[in-house]
Amino acid sequence: MRALSSKAGFFLLALLSAGCVPGPRIPGPLRETPAPLVQDACLLPYIHAIQFTKAGTQEVAPCVYMDNPLPLGLEFDALLTDAAAEESYEVNLVSCDLDWTPSGLMPLEYYSGFLPDPVDAGIRSHGTRVPYLHYRYEIPAPGYEFKRSGNYLVKVSHRGFPDSLLFTRRIMVVEQAAVMNATISQSSQVSERNHRHRIDFSALMPAGGPSIDPQQDVSAAILQNGSWQNAITGLRPRFVDGLRLEFMSSPGDEFEAGSEYRLADLSMPQFAPARLALGETGDSIPYFILPKDRPNLPGKPSLNRDRNGAYFFASPVDTDLDFRGEYVVARFRLQSPGPLPGARVYVVGGFCKWLLIPQNELAYDPMRSEFSGDILLKQGQYDYAYAVRYSDGTLDYHRLEGSFVQTRNAYAIYLYVKAAGESAARIVGERLIYSH
Repeated sequence: MRALSSKAGFFLLALLSAGCVPGPRIPGPLRETPAPLVQDACLLPYIHAIQFTKAGTQEVAPCVYMDNPLPLGLEFDALLTDAAAEESYEVNLVSCDLDWTPSGLMPLEYYSGFLPDPVDAGIRSHGTRVPYLHYRYEIPAPGYEFKRSGNYLVKVSHRGFPDSLLFTRRIMVVEQAAVMNATISQSSQVSERNHRHRIDFSALMPAGGPSIDPQQDVSAAILQNGSWQNAITGLRPRFVDGLRLEFMSSPGDEFEAGSEYRLADLSMPQFAPARLALGETGDSIPYFILPKDRPNLPGKPSLNRDRNGAYFFASPVDTDLDFRGEYVVARFRLQSPGPLPGARVYVVGGFCKWLLIPQNELAYDPMRSEFSGDILLKQGQYDYAYAVRYSDGTLDYHRLEGSFVQTRNAYAIYLYVKAAGESAARIVGERLIYSH
């Protein structure tokens, strides 16, 4: 772990790591398992605020379109080292197959540029209590393009050391060749109709394309709110009528609708109820204690208007938060009459890719009858929810939030084609659809 450049920052990280003051846990690797890195992960504790944007708007399910020159922006912060030790980074793009394992294709087979590609020097933060560098990178890089569609893993590492990873992120490169339509309805099972969404869709394949066997070569994946944690993959067409393919959900291919997300508004940290001292210097950073949450009641849907798990760096007084945004220690609190036997509670959302990671775990406080924990976040607004990991390793995103068919979700459907002899599947269509 590296220290912040200022003495204040050093004392902040030292105190928080030692548990001397309330503060965020300083994380180790964020991988939930030591499995190969074919998922979204952040591996270093000083990397924060990873975000994909397009034309200034956040991309929850980041995509590049082969017929659209608009690039996908990748942005992130690195908490600042000593000025003499600022680090250089590079980006690699790895072609992956349907299951997100590397396809084995060489970069020249799927990308017109050189890989790995260096990231431009970061922009130093202005007037922030926690100093950092803000980095930006465009995918594809200016003057380059993807040669084929499909799944790609973005790997950001120290320059010249490709195995020294900072983080990984999944993106999709899409060729919009197929015309797709979709509908959302309640579950086909009477017992599940009040809390599951069913997605049925069709695809009209392009005429004159390569010869394929639709039943063997075509499949689909559906993402709920951009999350791969509960994605439904490997869907095959039920009916084939010439170029028209029909996909109909079976009971096992339905989504728990979940609940509307809760909102952590950290856009005005100057009005925080407390501040966290940074040691000898007397400086401080905002320490925001969020209102205490309660588990959602069964049968009572939340009426929140959420952003489907997204997060935005925002402030009412500053429109450029890329390098002026403060970092805030936010305390999350969930009311509970007692601990959950055999289970651990976490804060999840798009900001952590819905992963149950160590630094977002909450501890039970019997004196206050609540789960609580502190997380270091950049100034902005965050959709979040509470999830549970049981002692056997299974995850439950609905025990504390519930699941209600009235919940408004965004569903993204991706149509894959992998003909015989191909090393990686292509994405030939996409359809976005919203419930309610």
